[in-house]
Amino acid sequence: AISNEGTLSLNRVILTQNSSAEGGAIYNTGTLEIQNSSIYENNSTNYGGAIYNSGDLSIINSTIAFNKSGNKTGVTYSSHDFKISHSTIAFNENGGVVVD
Repeated sequence: AISNEGTLSLNRVILTQNSSAEGGAIYNTGTLEIQNSSIYENNSTNYGGAIYNSGDLSIINSTIAFNKSGNKTGVTYSSHDFKISHSTIAFNENGGVVVD
């Protein structure tokens, strides 16, 4: 899994079968841009099966699918800026995107 506290850009990346307490694939407190990527089959025991975000997050032309969490938000738990465009979010367990 990835933990980002700075500035990170992911392009044409596949993140799969990762696990953590929060943010199964990615835990972000910095600035993160995800483009042309797939994030699937990740798991968290608490929030954000795919991504836990408390920074700035942009998801563009990407697929987020088949992620799950023990608590809620199979896809993304976000308590900060969050933008998504031209992306597919499907078949995630325990809810989808939560912006708190």
